[in-house]
Amino acid sequence: AARRMAEDRLRALRALRFAARFDFEIDAETWAAIVESAPSLSQLSVERVLQEWTKTLEQARCPSRAFANWRASGALAGLVPALVPVPDDYFAAIDHVPLPSTTARAERRSLRLLVRLALPFMTLGARDAKRALVALRASNSDIAFASAIADSWASCGDDLERIAASESVDIVAVRRIVARIGRLRVHGTLRAFAAVWAARRAAGIPAPSDMAVRRMVRRMLRVAFTDPIALQDLAVSGDDLREVGIAAGPMLGRILHDLLERVLDDPALNTHDRLLGFASALAKES
Repeated sequence: AARRMAEDRLRALRALRFAARFDFEIDAETWAAIVESAPSLSQLSVERVLQEWTKTLEQARCPSRAFANWRASGALAGLVPALVPVPDDYFAAIDHVPLPSTTARAERRSLRLLVRLALPFMTLGARDAKRALVALRASNSDIAFASAIADSWASCGDDLERIAASESVDIVAVRRIVARIGRLRVHGTLRAFAAVWAARRAAGIPAPSDMAVRRMVRRMLRVAFTDPIALQDLAVSGDDLREVGIAAGPMLGRILHDLLERVLDDPALNTHDRLLGFASALAKES
């Protein structure tokens, strides 16, 4: 086994993937060869490492089994060192995102794979998640998705956990979190958060219940696609403000953001006349 691993270093990673995909135990001789080959895995091209990582996400129902063996064998430390400190529940969370291949819809397959990819990186924070994925030569779109989820987890994760666990609804807080995450990122972000909470529940770690999470997800998606949460949703534009004498420049931008803050608190304020009135008053105060 050791000779075969030395002939093609990728065989070690393939063995870990196959064991997870087909749910079998690696025999002692093969495992010893994998551990022995781990220090030499850095000879593999980054592209081949990412390809094997992605195949594991695509093919294994429970990829955490494979990645636990990456960790135990030393492959993780050698190939993706940024993930060594990541707690096990973030890897276990991958198992709570359905296999991409179990849906016929291309957009669902893509989202499931993206969420599976992002999960182990989300605890790193946006900057370090981006750095780790750049080192793996991930695509720009995958890096943007994963680093955005990492940023949202750092900035909103605790707040959303409290909101999910609460009986009362702070709709303003929900609206502000949706605005921070971004309308088009909400679905994927919540899928990632829900997977982490599901993994924690399975491990006996306190986390919002499945029913509470589903209720919160429905509420946030409704807010994302019905409430004004972004500058482009405002009933006035920069052109409207210039027409009433507010000069283009930093002040105009500040006024637009102030208007958005007011609308996030109370969407009923989002009318052309009321926002122009607020804008004119703000311009006079400046």
